[in-house]
Amino acid sequence: MATVEKGNRIALRSIVFATDFSPFSEAALPYAIVIARQYGGRVLATHIAPPSVYSEAPPERWSTTQRGDAERDHRRIDRLESELGTLPHQILMRVGDVWEVLRNLIREEDVDLVVLGTHGRTGLKKLMMGSVAEEIFRQAQCPVMTIGPHIEHRDTAEIKFRNILFATDFSQASVAGLRYALSLAEENQATISLLHCIETPSVGSVDLDSNASFVLKELEQLVPSEAAFWCKPKCFVEYGDHAEAIVEFAKEHDVDLIVMGVRAASGDPEIQSHLAKGTAHRVVAHASCPVLTVRG
Repeated sequence: MATVEKGNRIALRSIVFATDFSPFSEAALPYAIVIARQYGGRVLATHIAPPSVYSEAPPERWSTTQRGDAERDHRRIDRLESELGTLPHQILMRVGDVWEVLRNLIREEDVDLVVLGTHGRTGLKKLMMGSVAEEIFRQAQCPVMTIGPHIEHRDTAEIKFRNILFATDFSQASVAGLRYALSLAEENQATISLLHCIETPSVGSVDLDSNASFVLKELEQLVPSEAAFWCKPKCFVEYGDHAEAIVEFAKEHDVDLIVMGVRAASGDPEIQSHLAKGTAHRVVAHASCPVLTVRG
């Protein structure tokens, strides 16, 4: 799994690009390539098909539709090979439940990062969508970068992480993403904005200025002193719905990447932070930039 090598730099040597070959999932490939190049990693391009797609019968007994699907997949694989070029990579074809296959792959290949695209909706026939993406980033032991439906398709030359937003509620789970934000900022000579969102209080119940001042000081203390010289951290407090505040902040400040820590999946509502399940899902579905979620 990812480790701190020196300073704030992390190791991202094994990167899974998960695809269902839809335009939304394919939009994530350039991001996997860019990060692999920056960190000297390899890309495991993985297509996971549900068991119903391919019969257990030998290929010569497949139906015309199945043969057509197989030929189409071969063309897609050839295109993937071309796009990955000389970058160290491997293309894997798997059949099964998306999360189950990815979970095993993460363990077997010591994966440091999963990159996937999503159109933010749900359904059984399309794989990399809202519910599946959320299942992955809330259970994966490695960080997950999700490319949502409101992100413009870009090639590798257009992808720059100049302004990184780290959203936190100060919980141990949410702070887990900070070292990734710092490492990516160092790698890209980027600035970091630290954001804490607070539910809008009733009028007169809270001294907003005093409250904001306290939170800003807490945010400032999160960044190591040596990192402050090169990532130029800026701290912010926003009031209102957390997901909406994060998405709007990212748009207004031209953010290139949102980093969030999330709690592991749990059915106990008492331990769900505002960066878990609902909020993280909504940010991924509506953000105009990629979202990197790190499970605490």
